[in-house]
Amino acid sequence: MSQTQPRKRNKAIRMVRVSELEDAPWNFRTHPDEQRGALEGVIDEIGFYGYPDVYETEEGRLRICDGHLRKDLLIAKYGPDTEIEVNVTDFDEVEAKKATLTHDPLAAMAEADDQKLGELLAQVETEGEALRAMLDGLAEEHGVDVFQPGAVDMPDLPSGDREPFQQMTFTLSDDQAGTIKRAVAAAKDAGPFIDSPNENSNGNALARVAEAYIGQG
Repeated sequence: MSQTQPRKRNKAIRMVRVSELEDAPWNFRTHPDEQRGALEGVIDEIGFYGYPDVYETEEGRLRICDGHLRKDLLIAKYGPDTEIEVNVTDFDEVEAKKATLTHDPLAAMAEADDQKLGELLAQVETEGEALRAMLDGLAEEHGVDVFQPGAVDMPDLPSGDREPFQQMTFTLSDDQAGTIKRAVAAAKDAGPFIDSPNENSNGNALARVAEAYIGQG
């Protein structure tokens, strides 16, 4: 008889200290500083979410199938007694190796809808340098202009109009767009926009650049 449901391999979600998790000796992934910084930025801005996948060894240890970088980063940033939830599977060692080998390549096979990606990137803001660099790299990889006009809705105001805000659109060459993006990023790094009623950080940053040019900053 053929199966009518997939095999369900998740046994339980368990709370453990990260120091109790054992690295897989066959883990082939390496994690450059850029990736580590981007993950740290995500944890700082959103928090830790998701479950590292583990399985129980014959010795009763919890060994990681996927989540080595998350473990290392949490230990370095918060200490070995930090508690997280993990997804305990009923894999044996052979299956755990297969899971480790296929997890990232499967995710990498996904393709992107460039229009939706551009709209999403335009709506997401971050103050983290490494995380912003990752998102900028994603935009560059797919040829997406993060500063798409109209991608971010104007704020709703009681009067029903957009006063005192204006939406401005410019036509730029690729070189000019690159200059603007670098200037906006530098303006954001200069600090929060304390006195601005505008909630759009890109607009605030561009205004900061213009103020510096005309000597009002």
